[in-house]
Amino acid sequence: RHTSRFLIFYASTLPLAIVGALGWATVPVMATLCWALFGILEIGNLIEEPFTAYESQRRPLLPLTEVCRTIRRDVRAIAQYAALAQNYSTPTIARGEPTFELPDGFRQLRAVLATS
Repeated sequence: RHTSRFLIFYASTLPLAIVGALGWATVPVMATLCWALFGILEIGNLIEEPFTAYESQRRPLLPLTEVCRTIRRDVRAIAQYAALAQNYSTPTIARGEPTFELPDGFRQLRAVLATS
């Protein structure tokens, strides 16, 4: 909120400061400057809350539903492939037992690294 208030105050008072130097050119300069600055402000507002922002057609800015559907479809395809591979005894990537235990803290990690 403070950024938008400051920007409105800045855009309102800047023409008073530059009208002496630019004359009638102040109008297109201020139009371009305001378009750029308020555009950056709007982009910042959209980036600030990407999950609640909407485009002009009321579509979400981040298509999370489509992303979740794609992930779900891919996970199901992987699960079906793993089940099919077990039926035909085809080798798959299997999770093996870890060959070592991870240390609980930095002290144990330093001790393990010092001994190796």
